[in-house]
Amino acid sequence: MADIPAPVMKEALRLLGADGELPCGFRAKAEELYAELLSSVTVRGSYARVKVSLCGDEISFDDFKVQSRSLAELLENSGSCVIMAVTLGAAVDRLISRVQMKDMADAVVLDALASAAAESECDRLEAKAAETLGDGEFMTMRFSPGYGDVPLLLSEYILSSLNSGRKLGISLTKSSLLVPIKSITAVIGISDRKEKRGKSCDLCSAFESCIYRKRGEICGA
Repeated sequence: MADIPAPVMKEALRLLGADGELPCGFRAKAEELYAELLSSVTVRGSYARVKVSLCGDEISFDDFKVQSRSLAELLENSGSCVIMAVTLGAAVDRLISRVQMKDMADAVVLDALASAAAESECDRLEAKAAETLGDGEFMTMRFSPGYGDVPLLLSEYILSSLNSGRKLGISLTKSSLLVPIKSITAVIGISDRKEKRGKSCDLCSAFESCIYRKRGEICGA
């Protein structure tokens, strides 16, 4: 078994829609699965700061352009941004597939733990990037392609700019999905003013099932 860091457990439980007291034996099973995850993980990540400009809802990163009202709102006070890519490696995908064949319930928990671990690595890179900010510079919240109306195609620019195929082993399918599956690309604006950092419930992937929202609360993500 392996101790699960509190932020990873919190995010995994959020993804699972867990509420209140955990089922008997859940933590022990989760720690067992987390130990398996750690034995398969090869964490790789990279980030860079790039210039960005806006024209209405069109965002330009160098010569790459995307349309997104959500991203334009995020970057409205930013002349540059941090782009990042993170992966847990292909072995994690294979592990999840093996567990699915044996026990689907375990696979669901493992999948949530893997997603939470990938987000935790993004948090680490974000904190590292924050150390490079100058006076009067502030970070926005982190946005990933597929969040709100941000096109998945933005991952193509991020991966290319970071040379992620060679350095991180991340690629895109024809439908712009990341491979390995437990990989993340993201954008963080560098603003000239303090920005709201909380995530929007309306854009969250767990909006429909979120037990916090149903209680009139927020998860704090």
